[in-house]
Amino acid sequence: MKELSTKKPLFAKRISTRNAIIFVAALVFSLPGCAVINPYESDFSCPETFHGKCISVQGAYDESLSGKDDAYENAIDNCIGGKCPERTENTRQTLRPDSVEDRNYNAYRSALYSRYDQLLREPQTPVVVPPKVMRILMLPYKGQDGEFFMYRYAYFFTEEPKWILGDSVEAFED
Repeated sequence: MKELSTKKPLFAKRISTRNAIIFVAALVFSLPGCAVINPYESDFSCPETFHGKCISVQGAYDESLSGKDDAYENAIDNCIGGKCPERTENTRQTLRPDSVEDRNYNAYRSALYSRYDQLLREPQTPVVVPPKVMRILMLPYKGQDGEFFMYRYAYFFTEEPKWILGDSVEAFED
């Protein structure tokens, strides 16, 4: 009797080795997930920006209300070879003196805000003209199939609502 050979053929070893390599490669590429594809860093908690600053949202809001621009006070020095000019208290005036344009812009901004403030506090002009509504009383009656309908009201618009500020927009569209 011939003994059955328990050896695997040579091509079966190659297939199992190939499958093992493919499995390990797939495992290596699947573990980090999409991080392999992302070319950007994920640390954004105040990156160095060009001529910018790292500030919280509340700090930026407070700075915008104060009207003070610290960007000119904290300007980046262009130092070549370590020769940097010394900062003085008048750095802001030398970098950007208050100009007529700044004063005009500030006057415009304050006038615009005061106008909006007045509209919000005491609106004298409504934004929408309310529609005209007609109410009709329907008296009780008996229907065709013997049902009895009690009195009720029906409402309908005789004129549609209109935007007051929309007239200027419609003029541009025509």
